[in-house]
Amino acid sequence: MLTRIKTLIGYAADARWFAEIDEHDIDKPLGYIPRQSDIPSPYANGPSHVVYAWRGRAVISVETKHRRYEVFEVPRSMIHADESSILAALTA
Repeated sequence: MLTRIKTLIGYAADARWFAEIDEHDIDKPLGYIPRQSDIPSPYANGPSHVVYAWRGRAVISVETKHRRYEVFEVPRSMIHADESSILAALTA
């Protein structure tokens, strides 16, 4: 179960939040989780969410409405090392 921990309003707020990612490791995320159907996102097209480390937590950021971003904490047990395992599970 994901826990909402922060709401960001606007592109600038989202950019400031990304600047706080632990070790500024945007190019090397913790992993991926499957797209969560209980999080509404009109802009979500891919099969997964990218998981980042932020203040010692595993989190995702999702644009839930126009210019509104929600940050959710992700249990480590849900994280996949790469997207291929998520795609394999979806096509099986």
